[in-house]
Amino acid sequence: MEIFQAMFHKLYENYKGDLDGFIKNWFVEYSYGKLRIYFKEDVFRDDFELFYRKRINTIKAYIKAYWSYCSNPYKKPSSIKEAMLFFDLETLDEKELKKRYRSMVKMYHPDTNPDKKLANERLKEINHNYQMLVAYITKLKKEAFYDG
Repeated sequence: MEIFQAMFHKLYENYKGDLDGFIKNWFVEYSYGKLRIYFKEDVFRDDFELFYRKRINTIKAYIKAYWSYCSNPYKKPSSIKEAMLFFDLETLDEKELKKRYRSMVKMYHPDTNPDKKLANERLKEINHNYQMLVAYITKLKKEAFYDG
């Protein structure tokens, strides 16, 4: 498991799947506290609250996607070949992967799609397959670095 996935898995375990508690503690209190270090509170308070109200569903969707992976990482496709087929890649090319990933995210983003539930599920699949391939590419780069 890569560092980012491991960190999210640890948060999932710590919060026992309590999404609202996690968002309150991490996003609201932690982020707000960090902003107070660098800015006067009256400068960002209204914008922060507006951003939070407008984006709370998106924030929840992303966290749910990562936590659904953390709760059972082996439930989803685990083959690199399956993930490559998902993005219709013949060879594992990082630039082409990123291009296809961004294209699919734009197509299935819940904010721009009328069927938000279907789009959200599709976005989870897209992110899972993308993270799997990125982790594999990172692993190959590390192996090449240490072997070469």
